[in-house]
Amino acid sequence: MNTTTQEGQMLAHMSASEHQTNHVLHLILTIITFGTWSVVWLLVSAGNITKRNEIKESAFLPTETNIPKIILWMNAAFFALMVLVALFAPESHASLYQEEKEVTFESIRGDWQAKMWIRKIATENPTLLPNEVCSKSGLFSEDGDWIRGYQLQDCLRDAQFFAEKANNAVIDQLTREKDAADWKLHKTISDQKAQADINTGRIELLQRSDAMREERRQHPVETFFNDLGKSIINY
Repeated sequence: MNTTTQEGQMLAHMSASEHQTNHVLHLILTIITFGTWSVVWLLVSAGNITKRNEIKESAFLPTETNIPKIILWMNAAFFALMVLVALFAPESHASLYQEEKEVTFESIRGDWQAKMWIRKIATENPTLLPNEVCSKSGLFSEDGDWIRGYQLQDCLRDAQFFAEKANNAVIDQLTREKDAADWKLHKTISDQKAQADINTGRIELLQRSDAMREERRQHPVETFFNDLGKSIINY
């Protein structure tokens, strides 16, 4: 290796060293932003490694593996895959996140729709026993053979669960209504008691006023001097 080549490689090393990433600074920013800055960290790091590799390639030096760039491509591929799944698999998406969608007997195609059908029957008829719910569902023959991929034992278990859930919901609703009625009754009684106390006080005040007027009428002179003495003392 001649002197010129060595000098060129040294210059390449010096030039490449100018494109170093301040990982400590990016780590602090990533912590402060709760991970959001990590994307910028990867982009800056990948760009710096790319620049260093270009300089090293021009000087015939070994290049670095651009790991941040690989991570970015993997994240982009994963995001694209999620977008494709969301766009081209709406039925599976709905089955996971739209449990409240109306289910009919004709729409049953598998275990999930059958479970939702049992749920509907058990919720609308909370007094039915589990075997009556399964019989009413129309999913099973008279001898108990399962059809449409849904077994009788699963139906009995689900019917019991949904019936208990519906009954608990009714009990909770009745409890809330009872608590509201009790509170309203208590408030009404309290208001009536307060009004009764006010009326009692008014009656007592009127009685005392009538008694004072009657005393003044019967003993005018004595009442006059008593009032005069009270006035002098208060003055």
